[in-house]
Amino acid sequence: DEAGVIIVKDSSANKAGVITSSYEICAAMLLSEEEFYQNKPQIVSEVLDKLHEYARMEAELLFREYANFGGSLPQLSKVVSGAVNAATDALTVALESYSEEDREKLLPLF
Repeated sequence: DEAGVIIVKDSSANKAGVITSSYEICAAMLLSEEEFYQNKPQIVSEVLDKLHEYARMEAELLFREYANFGGSLPQLSKVVSGAVNAATDALTVALESYSEEDREKLLPLF
């Protein structure tokens, strides 16, 4: 920071890699190899679209918070990750009380 170089925490910088790995695992569990290759162009396109959107949203959030509050981007990244994890945990608990039918209705939102 002192040299004018913006430092981004590794977990934020590599978020797309982590998300991609998750999608690869899901695809391996849900599709046969043949089904994957038949749908590969669409799958890759949709994953790239999601990655671009998620990366843009996180970068905008981090740099907005950095501009508003200062500090360091690595520390802000930890705070944001903590908030995301807390929200995920709260949603998981809340969704457990929903019926299977209601959870299925909500699935497209994720």
